[in-house]
Amino acid sequence: MIRRGAGAAILAPLAAIAQDLKPIDVPTPRNEGGQALTTTLRLRRSTREYSDRPIPVQTLSDLLWTAFWS
Repeated sequence: MIRRGAGAAILAPLAAIAQDLKPIDVPTPRNEGGQALTTTLRLRRSTREYSDRPIPVQTLSDLLWTAFWS
């Protein structure tokens, strides 16, 4: 059972991080070319390997555009 007020203690560090976030400008997404959606979905695989490398801004723009319109 979680005590009353425990949620605030858990969320406080996240709030501090969120205050440091700044908006970024992303380029226009590339929405032409590439594989057909059905091929992409068929070849999709999940992975649990993560990298410390930042995502290229163009890739971020493409992912956000695709997620928004899906």
